[in-house]
This record gives sequence, C-alpha cells and structure tokens, in this order.
Amino acid sequence: MKACEALAEAMGLLRSDVPAAYFRIVDELDGLAVAIDVQGERFVAAAAGSELRLDADAATPSAWLCTDRATVLMLVDGALTQLDAVLDRRLDLRADAALLDRLARAGRAFGDGALRAPRCRALLDRLRASWG
Repeated sequence: MKACEALAEAMGLLRSDVPAAYFRIVDELDGLAVAIDVQGERFVAAAAGSELRLDADAATPSAWLCTDRATVLMLVDGALTQLDAVLDRRLDLRADAALLDRLARAGRAFGDGALRAPRCRALLDRLRASWG
C-alpha cells in the first residue's frame, strides 16, 4: 500500500467517522501545500475550503516533510512523538517558522481523529502488513 493511498483512505475515514478532526486538519492546512516524501514516494497534500487534495505535485509547496515507513508506523503506534522524530532526524520538516504551529496542530488533529475512528485500526493493520 502506498503512503498516499493510506493517507487518502484515512482522511476519508476521518471525514465520515470523526468530521471534527477532519475539518480541524483542513482548517490548519488551508491555503498550504505540503510536499511529502515517504521513503521515495512523493506527493503533495493541499487544503482549500473544506477539501484536502492529495496529488503528485503542486506549484509551490509551503512545507516539505520527509520520512520513512518505519517512522510513520512508530508515530502511528505512539512509539515515537513528532518532536522526538524530528530531534532524532527520522522526520525532516522544512517550513517557515510561522507555519510550524499550524502543521503541528494538523498532525495532532490527525492523530486524535485516527484514535477515535474505529475503522482506522483496520487501515493501520493493512498498512503494517503491506509495509512489513
């Protein structure tokens, strides 16, 4: 399973199961484009209005996030915090300092929502099996 597919499915689950979390994420990312690289798989997450789009590229990303699959799984499992991932250089986040709070709040909203969305567990199990 590709990271982009997993994120798209997770966002769909959040939108239907925990809409408050979905709309907090979209609100925090509104007007931004985040270039994401998970172990060489590259895509862009961009929010506008009430939608989060995931696609191959965007004109000018506002932030860049680079990590690997093992780190993604550790973050999802709670075995690693976002801060520790950055400090351990397992997650590289590059953005204007003024955007860091918004990006961190979007990440927390995603984590909080995924914990409350019962169907996210099955998605994580499939992702882990695919990446194992």
